[in-house]
Amino acid sequence: MPINNFLKSLAVVLLGGLTGYQGVKHFSQSSDRQVSSYSLSSHRMAKLGLAQNANSLFDVQVNTDGLSTQEAGISTVQVRVRAYTQIGDGLQYQWNLPPEVELVDGQYSQVMGRFNANEEKVFELKIRNFSKQLRRYISFEIRGLVNHLPVQKDVLISSRIEDSMEYILQQSRLEQKVHGKVGAQSIMDKFAPEHVVR
Repeated sequence: MPINNFLKSLAVVLLGGLTGYQGVKHFSQSSDRQVSSYSLSSHRMAKLGLAQNANSLFDVQVNTDGLSTQEAGISTVQVRVRAYTQIGDGLQYQWNLPPEVELVDGQYSQVMGRFNANEEKVFELKIRNFSKQLRRYISFEIRGLVNHLPVQKDVLISSRIEDSMEYILQQSRLEQKVHGKVGAQSIMDKFAPEHVVR
């Protein structure tokens, strides 16, 4: 009988120890996840601040009139960067291409050089397998330092430009120039299902 009591006591102690260990492990992991998600949130906020800083320095316009209509044709993509103010040579651009998009002509990455106020520079890339027949994305990234402050701006470019946010914003700017102020409803109309290319 005393052995049975001893075994029962031992089982209770072991079960309690195992439960306590698992509880500590679980709460420790969820605490790590909270820290990780906080870090992600901080990273997003920092990136938003960098983009806001960039938006106060220059404007970026995408021109995809040179996109090929043939699936394997060569497309020309241009990005126009216009400075609002004088900018030193601390900025660099970089094109980011997926593996299936092939560079034909142009520089992946390069220093942008100095800008005078209201000066515009055009950066061009010729690529294959990025046509109106395909739904693919590339990006143009600007990063660096201006007056000792970090700057970063990413522009996502779609091979179906009418699907991209950049296109919608450019169209809204055009409407604004032609018709005056554009209401939020006309911008939202562009997102209506009947206007989405499938």
